[in-house]
Amino acid sequence: MTKTEYLQLIKEGEDDFYSIETVNRNLDKIDSMFGKLAWFCVCGSRKMDVNKIVDAEGFQLFSGVRAIVYFTWGNTAENITMNINGTGAYPVKYKNEPLPAGFIQAEWALEVVYHAGCWRVVGDLADKRAQELAERIDGMTPSDIGALPASGNAVSASKWNTARKINGMSIDGTVDRTNYGVCSTSGSTAAKTVSCAGFNLATGAEITVKFNNTNTASNPTLNVNGTGAKAIYYKGVPVPSGYIVANGMYTFRYNGTQWEGVGDLCQKQVEALDSENVSLRADIQNIGREIKGLNAVISVLLEKIEFSSYNSMLWNYYGADSIRKEESSIPLAKCVFVYVESNAVYKVVTHKTGDETDRTHAVYEVMDSCNNGEYAATVKPLSWTEGDNIFAFRTHWQTKYLLINSIGSDFDIEVYKLKI
Repeated sequence: MTKTEYLQLIKEGEDDFYSIETVNRNLDKIDSMFGKLAWFCVCGSRKMDVNKIVDAEGFQLFSGVRAIVYFTWGNTAENITMNINGTGAYPVKYKNEPLPAGFIQAEWALEVVYHAGCWRVVGDLADKRAQELAERIDGMTPSDIGALPASGNAVSASKWNTARKINGMSIDGTVDRTNYGVCSTSGSTAAKTVSCAGFNLATGAEITVKFNNTNTASNPTLNVNGTGAKAIYYKGVPVPSGYIVANGMYTFRYNGTQWEGVGDLCQKQVEALDSENVSLRADIQNIGREIKGLNAVISVLLEKIEFSSYNSMLWNYYGADSIRKEESSIPLAKCVFVYVESNAVYKVVTHKTGDETDRTHAVYEVMDSCNNGEYAATVKPLSWTEGDNIFAFRTHWQTKYLLINSIGSDFDIEVYKLKI
């Protein structure tokens, strides 16, 4: 009952026994009930129309009013609006977003409530989508979705009805396959044989073989699963004898002509190097002992050698630039200081001219130090060994310098050290 209808009854006198207060209370109740009612109305707008027109006589727009709208044609337009009873076109939203195009299907009834300037969908449209999907799925058969029957076979699986060769192994899904075998052929027999179920010889085929015996034969071959004897190569040449050792495991790949060793067959090389290393260490030890013996002999010879024989030996020459000349305390003479090693063999040559035969020439060993033409500490004079020009001698164990004195403002002095 609307307000208008209730007031009409009062006017006609059918409810005149009610007081004014009672009438007002009844009017308030009608307002409250009226606000909670949900209007049912029909939308006949076309599905491509953005503005949906709905006829509902007596409908009044206010916040919270509900309406159940039956859509005759559904909707395919974006950002639709709805105008009920000419109260204004307001957007229709779902979860505060414009209602997705195509989501309203033909002959659907959609409940909406007016709030904050728009019509808001009540509930979850996922329920409607689930209902639609359920209707589509209902009655479908496995063939409708491309499913295989219970005993069916996929097209891709049918490809394996014929065995395929993978890495030389025949694979059909019925048995396990491994590229592995054991060779028990005697080491001295060149034709090696290996059993490997399912193996087929093809370019690129691979096999890993454990050899029970070291190969000692030249130009060995390998026959896997009776597919034919093919030469075994290593780095482009027939595998050398001894490179395949007992209990060793090796991988080979067939290149269409021969078996090629994969990786590096280094065990034989390592053993050869170990053997050479042992021999080399023994040689070094022997050389060391010989050197020690030779040093002892040389030491004895140096003790006994005569100075007169030094001229036939090898010497290191001290260049003129390394010999320092200083003023001598002897008038018109020069003296030379040469740094030498103690306990070493030296030769000094003084070039004395004919007109100096009566003049002084001397060579001294200086222990400790000498400085600026003066020497302090022990001085040991040396004697000539070859005429009056050549001095050959072994230095004292305390010797540090040679003092060479000669008449003449300019003269040549040669100093040599014996090479040992």
